[in-house]
Amino acid sequence: MAGDEQPMIHVSGDVTGIQRSQLAVNGDTLVDLIYCPKGLPVDDALIARGEELSVLGMDIRVMALEDVMATKLMALSEQEPDFRAVLEIARSLREQIDWAYVRRRTETSAFAAAFFTLVESLDIAPREVEPAVAV
Repeated sequence: MAGDEQPMIHVSGDVTGIQRSQLAVNGDTLVDLIYCPKGLPVDDALIARGEELSVLGMDIRVMALEDVMATKLMALSEQEPDFRAVLEIARSLREQIDWAYVRRRTETSAFAAAFFTLVESLDIAPREVEPAVAV
């Protein structure tokens, strides 16, 4: 290698919220390619829900807010029951989140159910409306 070039280092494994990813470090640059987030298949629908934003002067498609929330909630476990990151997103972007969609995507997670109890009690998210039962 010429001069002060550093070799590319590749790391793969389970990162919180991710089933499979590839991390690459090149000098001071870290690249994280997530190709299988927990709870969401990466398919055309996921890509289509994303929004194109300018990031550091480049237009890139980013994951939809609701999909980020669902992924983070599905990643919560007994080993990582930390609501801080997802609670920060919920607080700061509460009006922009489609809460019904996030509930549907995370309905199999006990930790997501606990999260919804918390954000409803803090008046961050609306309470789930139960469908009327015919008598």
